[in-house]
Amino acid sequence: MNSSAASCGGGPTELIFWIVPWGRADVPPVPKCSAPGVVVVIPCTPETGADFNQFELSLAFIQQYRSASPLFVNLFCAASGWRGELRQVDLSYASTFLNALKLYLGNGSGVYIGFSEMSACVADAACRSELAQAYKELKEMFPEAFLFYYGTSSESPSDILALAKAAGLDLVGEDIYDYVYSNGVLEVPGYFVKNMEALRASGLQVMVGEVGFRVCDAQGYIQPWNWTIPIKERNCSATIQFFRQVIPQLVSAARPKYVGIWAWNDPTFGVALSPEVERFFQSFRP
Repeated sequence: MNSSAASCGGGPTELIFWIVPWGRADVPPVPKCSAPGVVVVIPCTPETGADFNQFELSLAFIQQYRSASPLFVNLFCAASGWRGELRQVDLSYASTFLNALKLYLGNGSGVYIGFSEMSACVADAACRSELAQAYKELKEMFPEAFLFYYGTSSESPSDILALAKAAGLDLVGEDIYDYVYSNGVLEVPGYFVKNMEALRASGLQVMVGEVGFRVCDAQGYIQPWNWTIPIKERNCSATIQFFRQVIPQLVSAARPKYVGIWAWNDPTFGVALSPEVERFFQSFRP
């Protein structure tokens, strides 16, 4: 698969912009020289269903970006809370969704498809085996696609690599929502760098699955994963500075193939919802 990063004058790392089906649809296209990533929510257990309206919007985004290479498809297992607490994965409950996805992805040429933040499942040997089986089923359905998984920064690299071996993954990583802050400067914590080094030592390509901040929140670095924190001081330039500080550190220390920006159109984290931040990413190269 030919990455556009080098031809666009950037380095070996390419940005992914995650597009969510619960976000705004009336946003600009993702920047050139980046990879679109579409979140698709599917049922993975008998207790949880998925929103068909959201699913149809995911399909519309996939149709919009299908000619992109690579195109990432991030399967979110539907959950009453957070998918990271699920301890069961069975794609038979998602057959209707996956068959519809097949109509848009074909054999998966140019596509990376996978799961993310399945923390409890990856830590549990039995559920990890179920997740590996789910990847094998995806590979049968989309034989030309590449397979990825990224976990949270609290997940053990050894567990992620055990999944990678069992599932035949091509790309692994973790996301980051934890920083050391001092005198206006954000630093990537050392433990995260070590986790990425451990993953890269396997010989697999690595990714930073997500890096994101509450957009235009001057204190967006405080619990950046927490979408419920209200903005007390609106400052879109601060968001730009956070990304300016963090992304080069991640590229230098972790040497990832991809860095995922969370997110493009999310109501809280969507960088495209701020014209100032969106303009920054139109010209930014890692």
